[in-house]
Amino acid sequence: VHGGTFQNLMGNCSSAKRRALSVVRPQSTFESEIEPEIQKEDQLLKLNEQAAAYLENIETQVNWRGCKDVRGADLSWYLPSDSNLIMTKGVAEVLASAEEIADFTFPKSQAEFGPMLQILYKNYTRDSDMEMKGDVAWLWMRISYGVPGIKDREFLFTLRHFHNPLGTHYVILNNLPKWDKHPPQKGLVRAQVKGTTGYIIRPITENTSQVTFLAMTNPKGWFPIWLTNAIAASNASVVCRLRDHFEQKIVDKYNEKLNSNSSN
Repeated sequence: VHGGTFQNLMGNCSSAKRRALSVVRPQSTFESEIEPEIQKEDQLLKLNEQAAAYLENIETQVNWRGCKDVRGADLSWYLPSDSNLIMTKGVAEVLASAEEIADFTFPKSQAEFGPMLQILYKNYTRDSDMEMKGDVAWLWMRISYGVPGIKDREFLFTLRHFHNPLGTHYVILNNLPKWDKHPPQKGLVRAQVKGTTGYIIRPITENTSQVTFLAMTNPKGWFPIWLTNAIAASNASVVCRLRDHFEQKIVDKYNEKLNSNSSN
């Protein structure tokens, strides 16, 4: 793992918290694999409401156990023994408005999507592409784990953004079964986003938000357990990299102001 991410994360967990996670599964699974661009506005609204409810069910119904990083972010994961599913959750406070965070996590072009991946998934992302179809983004990404004998993975998924009247923003990822622009490639394993994956962004103050990132993926095929653990830890840590990104923006803005004042 680049930078010892998993080892550092596990070092912050007590032995009691490292034990296998137990899960209370939701009564229903929300896996949307419909063509988003053909949906009517009322259908998309219902779809969004279902996705938000499902995310919040996963957030509350799962008996999450994990650890905290040194700055208090909650990082949890679940690796069921009977499947390849990797299920993770990260929760952190981010110094930015809910609108600003939602805007960053819902890119509108490849020029925004590529840099976002490098910030949040810089250890693994090798290539990516996206296209807006109405209000829904279609995305493709190639993941390389840098491990001999482990083939690169590719993901196809859609991305949607909406918010409720209370100001909570949702950025939702769903598996995309096919995209003519990106047919299956020889030598790549097509992995899947399972269920509903995404961000819940709740405003705390005007410039502070609580971000929850929930991810359920099936990388397909065999992985050594240490790599599965590393991927789980890295996925949960997305909120930490998001937090660090916005803090760096504050620092950069402050330094720019200092430099501007000194030059005057």
